[in-house]
Amino acid sequence: MLANHTRVIYAFTMRLCAKLSCREPPAATIGIRYQARELVVADLLPEHDPNLMDLCEAHTRRMKPPFGWTLVDARRLPAGTGPVSLGLEASSA
Repeated sequence: MLANHTRVIYAFTMRLCAKLSCREPPAATIGIRYQARELVVADLLPEHDPNLMDLCEAHTRRMKPPFGWTLVDARRLPAGTGPVSLGLEASSA
């Protein structure tokens, strides 16, 4: 009865650094505040958000903001105390 059954195995999707060809796990979540001209580095969010970027420790450390922008490091110390709000929520205006 199941002789012609095709097995489908779904692989666990591991989160990786957003930089192309980087196979390292992410260490921080990066958000952009356009009006304030800021790049915000926060603790890694528990789940991937398609509107934000997850970077490994090396790429987070080497990240430089565009000219005229500032880099805001909002990570908490010690690590693992929970996510930090990036202030990127949609306003109800």
